Amino acid sequence: MPTRKRGKGFRNAIQRIASWPHLSAAIITIALFLVASVAFGSFRLLGILSKDLTTTVTAATESLTLSLREKTQSSWILPAGDFLVPGAMKNIETCAEQPLLYGSIPQGFKCNVSESVRLTVDGAAEVYWEVTPDGEWSMVVGADGGAAFTASLFDASDTQLLTTSEEIRFSTQLGPDQDSSVAAVRLPLIAATAVLGSHVHYASSIDGDAGDFWQPTLLAGNVVTFGKNRPDEGKYHILGEELDAGDVVSIDSTGTGSDESDGGADHSIWGVATIEDRAVAVSDTTEVSQYLIHAVLHTTHRTLTVRRFGAADGHKITASNWSIMSKWPNGQKTWVFWASVTAVLAFSLQLSDWIASKAKKSKKKNI
Repeated sequence: MPTRKRGKGFRNAIQRIASWPHLSAAIITIALFLVASVAFGSFRLLGILSKDLTTTVTAATESLTLSLREKTQSSWILPAGDFLVPGAMKNIETCAEQPLLYGSIPQGFKCNVSESVRLTVDGAAEVYWEVTPDGEWSMVVGADGGAAFTASLFDASDTQLLTTSEEIRFSTQLGPDQDSSVAAVRLPLIAATAVLGSHVHYASSIDGDAGDFWQPTLLAGNVVTFGKNRPDEGKYHILGEELDAGDVVSIDSTGTGSDESDGGADHSIWGVATIEDRAVAVSDTTEVSQYLIHAVLHTTHRTLTVRRFGAADGHKITASNWSIMSKWPNGQKTWVFWASVTAVLAFSLQLSDWIASKAKKSKKKNI
C-alpha cells in the first residue's frame, strides 16, 4: 500500500484555497480597510479604549473659572480677608452697617474676617478666581445659569457665620508680610466645566474703583492625554501640547457640546489649584516670578478647546482613534502580529498559486 507523503494534504488544501479568485487581494483590501477605519472613522471597538483616557492640564494662570456640579459639595479653607455678602453676618463685629456702593449701586455688606474660615458650596454654582501679580486674590461665587446653590461660611470652631443662595465675594492679600501671614492657598477641585485664562474683569479688590481694570491671562502650561494599558500595566502617553501665553483653555466635561466622540457622556474635572508666588517660563528666554494660580486639572473628557486671548477662533485638542491605537503598547504588538499574519498568508497564497500554475504547465508539457 503506497504511503502518503507528509505535507501533501496541507499543500493540496493551500492550492484549493489559492484557486479562489482574488482571495489574496481581498485579504489585503480588508486589512487596509481596518487600518483606514481606525485612522479616519469611528471604529466601535475603540469605544472601550476611549473610556480609559485621562487628559491632564497643567497651567500657570491668573484666572480660573469653574462650574461646579449640581450634586457635589465643594469645601475650601480661606485665609483672613474681606467678604461681600448679601446681608451682614451677625457673628462678625466688623461687618459694615450700610451696604457697600459700587458707583451708585448697592453691592452688599462688606465684612472683614481676621481668621481663616471654611466655605462650602452646594449646587451648580459658578466660581471665578483671579490673582494679581502682587498677590491680591479674589473669588466670586454666583449662580450658574438658572441653577440654585447654597454657600455656607464657618469659623474655626465650626460656628456657622453665613448661609446664602446669592452671590458672595471674597478678597485677600497673600504674602508672608501681610496680616494674614498666609503665603499660599491650596484648593481641591471637582467641577463640570473649567476655563483657564479669561476675559477682562474689574480689579479684584472688593471696593476697587469702577475704572480699574485687570486683564488676567494664562501664562504657560501643557496638555497631556494618557490611556490605560490594562489595569496591571499603568498608563501610556498618547499626545501632548504646550500652551502659549495668552491662550484660553476651555473644558466642558458635560459632553453636551459639539464633541460627538464622547457620545453625550457625563464626565468630571478634578484636581487642585495652588495660589502662590512662583517663577514660570513664558518663553524660552523669559521667566516671570509673580503670584499666580498653578492649576492641575484632570478629566476623562476627550476634547479641549484652545483659543487666543481676545480671539474668537481657536483649535481643539483631542485624541484621535489612530493615536489611541498606534501608541497603545499592547495594540502595537497586536498590529504587528496581524500585519505579519496578513503578509505571510498573502505571500503563501501567491506562492501556492504560482506553484499550481507551474504544475499545470508542467502537466500540459508532459502530455
